[in-house]
Amino acid sequence: MKREVEATDTIYLVTQMRKDFPDWNGTREVLVRAGGRYPGINIRCILEIKCTQTSDEEYEVVLTKTWDIEINGQRPVSYWKYRVIGERVQLEESQNNDRLVLLVR
Repeated sequence: MKREVEATDTIYLVTQMRKDFPDWNGTREVLVRAGGRYPGINIRCILEIKCTQTSDEEYEVVLTKTWDIEINGQRPVSYWKYRVIGERVQLEESQNNDRLVLLVR
């Protein structure tokens, strides 16, 4: 008998690759040590997961990382969009701006 994949299973598959994100639909706030003189500075970061079912066995999972700092008047945002079909996870689109935060002095 075929087992239906649930959103929690889908999120688990994706967060196994990106362990810093929460393993539920929603957000988590973390402090990340980055940039600056030793020992660095702590920057607040919001990690968000949005999982939506697009068909019977297909889900879209979007991971977003929003940094609570402005660099050149803009707030760095990184995201990764995955398509999950059954137990197959495929990265569809991404933009990683985390490196900008490491440049903060």
